[in-house]
Amino acid sequence: MEIAPLIYSRTGECDYNSKFAVRPKSFTEIQWARNKILAAMRNIGRFNGIRRIVASKNGVCIAGIVCTMKYFVNNCLTGAEKDAAQLYSHIRGTLYGVFLGYTFKGSAKEIPDVIDSDLWQWFSKYLVPEWEKKSARTVEVDYFNWKSKPAPKINCGVEFYDSAAVDEEKILKIFDEYLARALTEEVAFCSNVENIQAVEDGIYTAVTTSAGNIAKLKENAEKKRREHEERELRKQEEQERQKRLAEAEKKTSKSLPTDNSVPSTNQKQQNKSTTRQEQQSEPTSGKFTWIILLIILIMIGTIVYWWTNKQENDSESRLSLENHIQLLWIFT
Repeated sequence: MEIAPLIYSRTGECDYNSKFAVRPKSFTEIQWARNKILAAMRNIGRFNGIRRIVASKNGVCIAGIVCTMKYFVNNCLTGAEKDAAQLYSHIRGTLYGVFLGYTFKGSAKEIPDVIDSDLWQWFSKYLVPEWEKKSARTVEVDYFNWKSKPAPKINCGVEFYDSAAVDEEKILKIFDEYLARALTEEVAFCSNVENIQAVEDGIYTAVTTSAGNIAKLKENAEKKRREHEERELRKQEEQERQKRLAEAEKKTSKSLPTDNSVPSTNQKQQNKSTTRQEQQSEPTSGKFTWIILLIILIMIGTIVYWWTNKQENDSESRLSLENHIQLLWIFT
C-alpha cells in the first residue's frame, strides 16, 4: 500500500492555496479533489463535528476528514500531541477549517490504516515549517509505503444514510467500505452532509444526512427518473414517427415510374413558375402585336393615299399638256 499526505489548509500568514498546502508530486486531479473538499467545508465553522470523505476518479483515490482545526485538536488528539497542536488550533483567535487526508494506491484486498495521530504528524512535518512564511507554496511529497488492513466486506448498497440511525462507529465502518470500493470503482462519499445541494449537483453520490434531507433526495431522484423516462418515451415516439414517414415515402417512390415522364416536385415547381411567367408575358405580347399591326395599316394607308394623289396629279398634267397642244395647233 502506497500513500501520500493531502492537506488543504491555510497557514498563520497565508490564505488557502488552491493547489493544496501539501500534496503528492504526481497528483493531477487537483481541481476535482478541491471540488469534493470545498463542498464538505461549507459552513464548517458552524458544524461541531467531522465530515469524512472518500472519493475516486481515474484511479486517483482521496480520503480524509473535514472539520475546524480546533475541533480536531480538542476531540481527536490526546496528551503531548494535543498540547503541541493547540498553537495551530486557531489563527489569532479565529477558527479555520481544514481537510486532513491522503491519496492512496493499492489492491482491492487492503485499505490504508490511518488514524488521527497520523494526520497530525503529517500536518506537523509538512505544514508547520510553512506556518510563519509570508508567501504560500505547495509542499510536494512522494508516495511512500504505509501500513494497511484487510478490506472489509462491502455491504453498503444504499446511497443515503440517516444520520440519526448511524453512530460514529457505523460511519467509520461505512467509510472503510468506501475506501475498499474506491480502489476498483468511482465513488464519492461524505458523512454528516447538511446541504443536499452537494448531492443534487452530483458532487457526492452517497451521504449520511438527516431524514428530512433523505426524503427530499429520494423525491428529487424519483422526479428526475420520471422526467428521464418521459424524455426517453417522447424520443422513442418521435423515432417511430420518423420511421413511419420514411417507410411511407419509400413506398411512394417505388410506386412512381422510373422514367422522367412524371416530374419531380422540383420540376413541378419549375413548370408552375414557367407557366406563370408565360401567362404574365401574354398580355404584353398582345399589346405589341396590335401596335405593330396599327403601324402597318397606317403605312399602307399613307402609301395608297400618296399613290392616289400622284395618279390624279399625273392625269391633270396630261390633260393640261393636251390642251396646250390643241391650242397651239389651232393658232398654228
